[in-house]
Amino acid sequence: MLLLGLLLLVAAGALTGGILVDNTRNSQAELFGFSLPHLTIGQLFLVGVGTGFLATLGLAMLLGGLRRGGRRRREQRAELKTKRRREDELKEENTRLARELEQQRVSPPASASTTGASTTGATTSDATTRPPVAPTVTRTPIEDPPATNPPPLRPPGN
Repeated sequence: MLLLGLLLLVAAGALTGGILVDNTRNSQAELFGFSLPHLTIGQLFLVGVGTGFLATLGLAMLLGGLRRGGRRRREQRAELKTKRRREDELKEENTRLARELEQQRVSPPASASTTGASTTGATTSDATTRPPVAPTVTRTPIEDPPATNPPPLRPPGN
């Protein structure tokens, strides 16, 4: 659309320039070597109107293509900005979670008593600042499948 509009604009300019440069007589018009004999002033005006229409159409198509391209670039920039903002949020969340995991790995496990008193002198406020550690759950199958030994592998050809 943009290219077609530009081509129409150039064609209209060439047509107008050709008519203006090549026509010195009142009753005959020449355009790029072609003779248009016995044209009246009104007919020449109609040729000018058609040329103006082509120029206006070309300019409208050119501006429409530029406007559409600008809108598409703005949308892509906004999408990229949103994407980068989301990436930054995810990086911050990842860093926070990595710090929490490191703190859980470094800190000694909580004591088994539920009263909050321990032999090391930890208080209940220490237990509330640490994130809770999830208990490990192991599951055993109800019934083990019977063990089957596969036959030994033999080299090919024997």
